Amino acid sequence: MASINMVNLAGNLAADPEMAHTPDGTPVAKFGLAVGRPGRDSGADFFTVVVWRSLAEAAAENKKKGDAVAIEGRIDHSSYEDEAGNKRSRTRVVAHDVQFLDSSGGGLNRVVLLGNLTRDPETRRVTVGDVEGVPVANFGLAMSRVKSQKEDAADFVDGDCWRELGEIVQANKGKGHGVLVTGRLAQERWRNGQGEARSKVKVVADAVQFTTTGRGKAGAGANGRSHLSGGGEEGTAPAHKKQYRSRYSR
Repeated sequence: MASINMVNLAGNLAADPEMAHTPDGTPVAKFGLAVGRPGRDSGADFFTVVVWRSLAEAAAENKKKGDAVAIEGRIDHSSYEDEAGNKRSRTRVVAHDVQFLDSSGGGLNRVVLLGNLTRDPETRRVTVGDVEGVPVANFGLAMSRVKSQKEDAADFVDGDCWRELGEIVQANKGKGHGVLVTGRLAQERWRNGQGEARSKVKVVADAVQFTTTGRGKAGAGANGRSHLSGGGEEGTAPAHKKQYRSRYSR
């Protein structure tokens, strides 16, 4: 199944860009981007953005902390070991276009992702303000990268669907099924059992379009990556795509 991995963000640099070079001399820069949250008086989500080659040089030479930029790119997921040998993972945004803005970034935050569920969605109930028992379904999504000579890799991201949208997804979708998700990126922060600060990037969905129908087991490929073709399950005729939107924000 084809994949889509599109991210659009606009905000302000949280620090000066950090410039480096790969062993073969290719320029690469990274910077933190603060993006205002929607529907709130204050607060922002912070994302690490990576830019390469001439874009990296331009960002490092012309941009500094506080400057406004708009970027187009993709979610990039990677795994690594920390200094203590513990396995870690990180999610960043690799930008292929950067626009320098004269004013505030304005809080643009939009993602469009097409991929396959890495597990069955799980619903929990949380308290939002004075309302108890609000359902939110959590899911994992895998998006294939362009094939290279070395491997057929994928990027992974977790996501949340709120209220009736979450209930619909949990009731109808299972591991391996294809979905088209639109929404925004969010940064989740917490402390582990040892009191250490942790964070991760996830997607908050406001619309989900089903690209395969029915709930059940689907054929999974190596490493749990599932690639489905057609509009329906094996042995059935392709079905019309269904789209569900949330009428509420968090």
